[in-house]
Amino acid sequence: METVCISVLILLIVTVMGDFNVTLLHTNDVHARVEQTDKHSSNCTESDAAADLCYAGVARRYTAIKEMQRNHGNVLLLDAGDEFQGTAWFSFYNGLEASHFMNRLGYDAMAIGNHEFDNGPSGLLSPFLENVSFPVLACNVNFTNYPEIRARIQPYITVDLTGGTVGIIGYITPITSILIDPKKNENITFGEIDPCVRECVTELENRGINKIIALGHSGYSYSQEVAKIPGVDIVIDGHSHTLLYNGDPPSNEEVGGPYPTQIAQPDGGVAIVYQAYAYGKYLGMAEVTFDDEGKVKNWSGNPILLDNNWQQDPEILTEVEKWRQPLAARTKVEVGESYVFLEGGAPYCRVRECNLGNMFTDAIFYKHLRPPTDSGWTRVRIVLWNGGGIRISLKKGLITAGNLVEIHPFRNLVEEIWISGAILRKAFEHSITALDSSSSSGRFLQISGLKVNYDLTRPEGSRVVDIWENCIDCDYPRYRPVEDNETYHVLTNGYLVAGGDGYIMLRDNLLKRLPIGTLATDALEYYIKKMTPVYPGLEGRIVFGNSETNHDDNNVDDCPTSVSDATSMNDVSKIAIVYLVLFYNVFNISP
Repeated sequence: METVCISVLILLIVTVMGDFNVTLLHTNDVHARVEQTDKHSSNCTESDAAADLCYAGVARRYTAIKEMQRNHGNVLLLDAGDEFQGTAWFSFYNGLEASHFMNRLGYDAMAIGNHEFDNGPSGLLSPFLENVSFPVLACNVNFTNYPEIRARIQPYITVDLTGGTVGIIGYITPITSILIDPKKNENITFGEIDPCVRECVTELENRGINKIIALGHSGYSYSQEVAKIPGVDIVIDGHSHTLLYNGDPPSNEEVGGPYPTQIAQPDGGVAIVYQAYAYGKYLGMAEVTFDDEGKVKNWSGNPILLDNNWQQDPEILTEVEKWRQPLAARTKVEVGESYVFLEGGAPYCRVRECNLGNMFTDAIFYKHLRPPTDSGWTRVRIVLWNGGGIRISLKKGLITAGNLVEIHPFRNLVEEIWISGAILRKAFEHSITALDSSSSSGRFLQISGLKVNYDLTRPEGSRVVDIWENCIDCDYPRYRPVEDNETYHVLTNGYLVAGGDGYIMLRDNLLKRLPIGTLATDALEYYIKKMTPVYPGLEGRIVFGNSETNHDDNNVDDCPTSVSDATSMNDVSKIAIVYLVLFYNVFNISP
C-alpha cells in the first residue's frame, strides 16, 4: 500500500512539473480591414464575392478563432500592432471600429504599432484605449507627458493558464519617432527595445515566471534580434508584413521565412519567431510545448488562410453591416475609372516605381499646374511623395471616393518647399536606405517631374548615379541634370517636411516653405475626374543600374506618346511626303 501511494505521489509531481502546452492565435498589421477583401487586400467586389474569391474580414476571423478555441486548450489571441489606418473605416471611425471588433473577437493582448500614433495622443486615447477590454503593451515608449495614456499602456502582463503562467512583454520599433508625424506626437519618446525587454524578463523571472512571449512591432529582421535576448521564448511580431510559412504559400504572397523562425539562445536553447503577413488575410496559429524548466520544447502549426473555406459569422456580419451604413454613402460615390491595374502598397511602391505612384504624384502636380510666367511654363514641376503614403492596389474598373481614402488615408496636406540640388540628392540617398533589409520602408520616394538612377552596388550614401529634372524654365518640358548648387522648387507633404520617415535633411535645410493646404486625396480626385479613364504605366522614372543614362528629351520615353516625341521635324516631313505620294497614286488626284 505504501508503494502504491508513493507511485501516485510521483505521478502527480511529474504531471505538475511536466510539459506545458499553449496555442497561439495571432494577427498583425490588420490596417482597418473590417470587411472582407480581395486577394490584394483591397475591396472585395460583388463579383469577387459571388465567385468565392474574398478573404479576411472580422466576421471570417471570428469563425476561425472560435473553432480553434473549441478544439484547443490554453488559447491566447494576440495582435502585434497597426490596427489603425488603411481603409475608409479608419478615416470615418478613427479607431473606434478597431476597439469594438477586437473586443468582440476576444483579444487577450495587443502590442502598440506605429500607426496607432497617426492621429496623435488624443486619437489613440479616446476612440481606442478608453474602449478596449484587453491590455495594450509597450515597454519602450515614454508617455510621461500623457498620464491618461501611460495608465492604459503596460510594459508587460501575466496570464494564468491551465498548468502555468505566461508573461507577455510589449515593444515597438524605436524608429517610430521618424515614422510618425512629429507635430501630432510631441513629447512622446521611443527607447531601444533590448534594454526594456531585458528588464521585463528579469522582473518576470523574479516572480517565478519562465515562459515569456515578446509581442511587438519591429519587423521580421529585428524580431530575430529580440529572440536572442536571454529568457525570451517566443516572439510574435509585425510591421514588415512578412508571411512566415512552411511549404508553398496558399495565395499570392511570397514567403519570407519558416514558421516559426528558430533563433539560438545564449544558453543553448532556442527561441521561435512568428509573423502572419498583414490585413487579417491570415490567422497565425501555433501550438507550442514548454518543458518543466520553461524552455520551448516542441512546436507545430502554420498561418491559416482566411478564404471562403471559413464562413463569415452571421452575428458579427450583422454588426459589420450596421457599422458600415454611416460610411457607405460617402465611400460609394464614383470618381472615375481605370483601364489598368493600379499597383500600390508595400509590394510595389516601397521598392520601385509603381504606376499608382506615378499617377498619384502626377495628380499632385496637375492640381497645382499654373499658367506660364516670365520665369517658366508653370510654377512647379517636381513632386516627391513617400511610397508608404500609397497604401493599396486597385483592380481595373470603377474608382470610388472610398478607394481614394484607402489609397491615401492620412489626410496629408501638400506643401511647397525650396531646397538645393545637394539636399535633393541626399533625400534620394535616404529613399533607398532600407532596400538592403528584409522589410521594405515607406520612405521610398515616388516622383513626378524627375528621373533618378540608383546603383545599389555602391556604398550607402553614394548610390544615386544621376538625377534629372523636367525643367520649367525651358522653352518646353525636357530633362536636364540636377545641379547640387541650384535651387529646386518641390511639391511634397507636411509629414516629410517635418522630418517624417527620417527626412531630416528636408526639415533642417529648407530654403523656403509654403504650406498650400490642398488635401492629397482632393488632388487625386480632381485628376481622376479630369483624366478618366486613367491608365498609368511605368515610365522609367526610377531606374536601378550602374551607369549614367541620357535623359535628354530626345531619349526620354521608350514608348513615345506623340509624333513630336517619336520623330524629328525632318522625319515628320519625310512621312508627309510619303503620304502625299501614296494619296496621289491611289486616287490619281492631288490631295
